[in-house]
Amino acid sequence: MTDAYAGIETAYAQRYVFADIENSGRWGAYPAAVTTNGVTIGQTPTRQVTASVIRTYHTYTDPVTGAVSYLLESYIVYQDGQRKYCKVSKVYRSE
Repeated sequence: MTDAYAGIETAYAQRYVFADIENSGRWGAYPAAVTTNGVTIGQTPTRQVTASVIRTYHTYTDPVTGAVSYLLESYIVYQDGQRKYCKVSKVYRSE
């Protein structure tokens, strides 16, 4: 389930409009993050499985060319009983 949702996060980050990343509100500039709780990531025979999705980004500016690059990170965190699981999606975007 986490693999599938991490794949969705990766695809979304790859398609997101480059110029809107900083102003989207979807990702927070590191060390800040945007957390979305209660995201449904799957279904078992007995219940829905929900997770928290934590998103952040890092900005890099090339000192020579001035080109801006972003590292978009999404962490999918859920708990099953006493165990806690985390899956990470990272996408590097550059101009």
